[in-house]
Amino acid sequence: MSLPDLGSYNTTCISISSTGKYLATGNYAGIVNIYDLKSNDRLEEGQKPLKSIKNLTTSINLIDFNYSDEVLAIGSKWKKGLRFVHLNSLTVYENFPGPKNNIKYP
Repeated sequence: MSLPDLGSYNTTCISISSTGKYLATGNYAGIVNIYDLKSNDRLEEGQKPLKSIKNLTTSINLIDFNYSDEVLAIGSKWKKGLRFVHLNSLTVYENFPGPKNNIKYP
């Protein structure tokens, strides 16, 4: 069974948290959608994202949850393409990366 990602098109990445609580998808336009998998470990038809993150404007190449589902890393290989999302509040950390960080794609 396949379900459409209601908040996205041209999905480029997908990740499920280690606890199975969250699913995140990233797309070509830089949008990341975070879904609650609830207790049945799957998306329900027509389910909307808990949050759509629109802080990046280039294609998403990385989505990774930390081991305890507190932080979600989202990234693009392009300049200024890394952000961290605090999952309890569903907000993007505003202080990362700092103004002098020189993070590059390997």
